[in-house]
Amino acid sequence: MYGDCYKISVNGDEVYPENVKNFRDSSDQLNGNECGVDDLIEEYLNRNDVFQALRVDLMKNNNQPFKICRNVSEYQADYSFKTNLPYILSHFIYRQNDMKILILNGDVDLVYNHIGVERFLNGINGVKNNLDFSTIKGAGHWIGLDRPMQSLQIMYNFMNDQNYRYLQD
Repeated sequence: MYGDCYKISVNGDEVYPENVKNFRDSSDQLNGNECGVDDLIEEYLNRNDVFQALRVDLMKNNNQPFKICRNVSEYQADYSFKTNLPYILSHFIYRQNDMKILILNGDVDLVYNHIGVERFLNGINGVKNNLDFSTIKGAGHWIGLDRPMQSLQIMYNFMNDQNYRYLQD
């Protein structure tokens, strides 16, 4: 999901670099990517093997495929973050299935300041040991664009219950 925006198939068989954009502000050694791959992301996240790997069979059983919210401004998400996160943490499905949540912030994110997010998370009553918060140095609001390798490493460590401080092979 964090590769350059080549014209590729979901399984990665075909690569055509004619659509590559050069984003000079990105730290990605391959010149970054544009966030215009919504269809590929939806197709990938709706694959059965991905559903199983992410353990989201509950969503699949209700015939609710993953959809990117195109009509909602990301800047309107403030209400849902503050309202929905405590609801999710206290929901019986979350608690019964021992689910966990990772919240990532870039330390130079101007939309959601990492100090404000950390203070908000510290003020939530409920399940704290299943809620992880991490900051990626040098990343702004689009963490995967600004620091793709570090983002992937933190997600890998999160999914494999490994310490965030150490890189893994």
